[in-house]
Amino acid sequence: MTPQRAAAIIMPADLTLPLRPATEAAASARAATKFDGIQALRALAANAVLLAHLTVIEKKYNHGAALLPAWFDGGVFGVDVFFVISGFIMASLTRRSWHSFAAARAIRILPLYWFYTTLVLAASLIKPQWVNSALDQAPSIWRSYLLIPGSTFPLLAVGWTLIHEAYFYVVFALILALRLPYVAAIAGWSALIGAVWLLMPAEAGNAAVFPVLALAVNPLTFEFIGGVLVALALQRFGARLPAVVLALGAAALLASIGLTSDRMSLTYGHGLWLRIVLIGLPCAAIVYGVAGLELHQRLALPAWMLRLGDASYSTYLAHVLVASAIGHAMVVLPFGGVGYEAILVVACLIAANVVGLLSFRWIETPMIRLGRKLV
Repeated sequence: MTPQRAAAIIMPADLTLPLRPATEAAASARAATKFDGIQALRALAANAVLLAHLTVIEKKYNHGAALLPAWFDGGVFGVDVFFVISGFIMASLTRRSWHSFAAARAIRILPLYWFYTTLVLAASLIKPQWVNSALDQAPSIWRSYLLIPGSTFPLLAVGWTLIHEAYFYVVFALILALRLPYVAAIAGWSALIGAVWLLMPAEAGNAAVFPVLALAVNPLTFEFIGGVLVALALQRFGARLPAVVLALGAAALLASIGLTSDRMSLTYGHGLWLRIVLIGLPCAAIVYGVAGLELHQRLALPAWMLRLGDASYSTYLAHVLVASAIGHAMVVLPFGGVGYEAILVVACLIAANVVGLLSFRWIETPMIRLGRKLV
C-alpha cells in the first residue's frame, strides 16, 4: 500500500489494530497495518445497498420489465456490514482521547453529509414531488442536519444510518472519557438495552412515537458492539481459522437473505432482534474473517476495488440522488423491456460509483483536510 492510499482510507488512518504477532519484528511490521480487506468490504456493502435501491428505482421508472430479482432488496443489509466495521474501527482507536476521537468523527461524517443534505433540500424547494414523495410526513430540516432522530427519515433518507453512527460515537466517546474498560462498558450497555426492551417493549420498538428511546435501545446497536468484540478478539487471541469463519459467515448471510421471505420485516420493531441473528452475526463473522486473513497475509485485492472502498462513503450518500436523476432522464425514452431495464441498471451502477469517486477526490477529501486544519 502506498502512503497516498494509506492517507485516503475512508476512515482516515484509523484501520490500525494493535495485535500480538509471533515475533517483535512482525509486531513492528504490522503495527501500521491497514486493512485493505475492510476497504473491499466497504465497496461491496455500498454497492449492495445501491443494488437494493435499484430494485425500487426499477419499479418507479419501469418500462414493462424488471431485470433485478426481488431478493436483491436484501442488499439493504449492506448497512449491517458498515455498522460492524464501525465498531471494529472504534475499538482500534485505543490511543486517542475522547475529544480528539469525537472531533475526528465529526470531521469525518458531517461536512459531506451536510453537502448532500443541502442538495436534497435545494431539490425539494425546486421540485418537491421529486424528494421523499413516499413519506407520510415531511422530514425535519433541523433534525436532518443535526442527526437527531425523529418520527420519519431525514431529508437525505440514507442519513438514518448516520443517526445510528452518531449515537455510537457519542457512547464510545463517553466510554473513552470515563476510561471504562471496553468489556465492562459493553456488558453494561447491552444489559441496559435488554432491560428497556423487557420493561417497555412497546415504547422501545416504536420509533415513530419514541424516536430517541428507540434509537438508544435499537437492537442494531449490537452490530456495532459485535464489531468491537471482533477487534478485541483479534487483539487478545489473534486470528483463529479466519478463512473458515469468513466462509461460514458469507454462507449464512446469503442463506438468510435468500431464505427469508419477508426481508423488510427485519427492518423495524421486534424484527430487528431477528435481524441481529440472521444478518448481524454473519456480518461480524465476515469482518472477523477478512481482518483475520489479512493479519496472516496481505490480501491480493484489485486496486479498483480498494478505490471504490475509499469512495464508499461518498457513493453511499450520493447513490440515491444519482439513480433518481438517471431514472427521471430515462423515463422519456420511447422503448422498454429488458433492454431498457438493463441500460437503467448498468447506467445507475456505473454513474453512482463514478460520482462517488469524483466526490471522494474533489469534495470529501478537501473537506476532511480543511476540517483537520480548523480543529
